[in-house]
Amino acid sequence: NNDVTIFASMGKFDPADKPQVVAIRSWQKFGKDVILFVDEGSQCSELLTHFAGLLCVQHYCMHDELKIPFVSCLLISAEAIAKTKFLMYTNADIIFSSLTESVDILNRELPHFSDGKIIGMGQRTDLDLNMDAPFPEDIMAVAKQRGVLHPDYGIDYFLYTKGSLPLAKMPPFLIGNSKWDNWLLSELLIRNASSVIDMTRTFLAVHVGLTEKSLSERKGYIYNEQLWKISRFGTRYIGLGRVDYSHFFTEGTSLLHKKANVYE
Repeated sequence: NNDVTIFASMGKFDPADKPQVVAIRSWQKFGKDVILFVDEGSQCSELLTHFAGLLCVQHYCMHDELKIPFVSCLLISAEAIAKTKFLMYTNADIIFSSLTESVDILNRELPHFSDGKIIGMGQRTDLDLNMDAPFPEDIMAVAKQRGVLHPDYGIDYFLYTKGSLPLAKMPPFLIGNSKWDNWLLSELLIRNASSVIDMTRTFLAVHVGLTEKSLSERKGYIYNEQLWKISRFGTRYIGLGRVDYSHFFTEGTSLLHKKANVYE
């Protein structure tokens, strides 16, 4: 397996949720270690029954009233636990294709970055399926044929070396809600804190399902929106936290520069 610890925050686990099961198994296939962070320790026994070998950890800090974990605590915990060269955060419902090509590129290019700080991210592919029909055996082939690329403001994964994320500066965003990923990318780009790579062309990350629950209906939506408004970088940079503004992109086995961006 690749020298990567893949981690995610899990809500309630339903073993009948085929896309969720396939997603976790894909992480175990392509990552050296998998960590699932859960709200309650009692969730671990069922997860470990279905997915032997992963590590299940209870969130240690969350919002007192909303009872939703903080993103910063999740990322700090993962860095403290991981023993691999790379870490990879993913949303809990994303199915992976092979990570090998992307990890090989980052490994090869890492010596060219003197600070060793490098972050890969990208756009997911959305695939609507009739969930009453049998789940496809080769979901990646179906996604390549019928999937639709998600807009570049939605970031569902980060692949990075330890110490590459500005965790000390991160506002207390809540997991499972929008804007924290856009804040993180904006911070990286504006402060030039790490080299950001768009992996969309070499890494297929698939979200399966019908229409998602509206972001505005989620429990922490208003909280994250308000936090974003007071922590963003002014009107000039309001739309900066998008994958298309990355410094580089991968194609085939190559790492290529993107055109000059608005923040330069």
